Amino acid sequence: DGLREEASRNATAVCARLAARGITTILIIGDSFMRHTHVATLSFLSSNTQNASLANVYGAAAPGTGYDRQCEYEGQYQQADCRDQITPEGVVCGAAVKVRHLWWYRFEWPQLGVWLEEADLVIWSDGSHG
Repeated sequence: DGLREEASRNATAVCARLAARGITTILIIGDSFMRHTHVATLSFLSSNTQNASLANVYGAAAPGTGYDRQCEYEGQYQQADCRDQITPEGVVCGAAVKVRHLWWYRFEWPQLGVWLEEADLVIWSDGSHG
């Protein structure tokens, strides 16, 4: 399908630009809005809208089976039950770029210092849940 091919070409172009700038780790920090940014970044840069951000939370042996099916596609954004099935770290761009997310509500402060030091690009927002 043409739209999928175009999205894949665009993702490849973005990956090339990240590589040209030496960006190998992206850190996204914040609330649910930033979690959506994390999901979108993983989905777009991997050309996988089905399950790019979903973790194997049930320890399944087969890839793509360790999470609830309702969490696929738009469920990655919409289902409250799925937020804990989003992986905090994924790889994109042919495994050349790590995309990490720290959620404010989980208070992952010890990890923050380490991940900040390793990040080439930081995207941060304190959101609007105040």
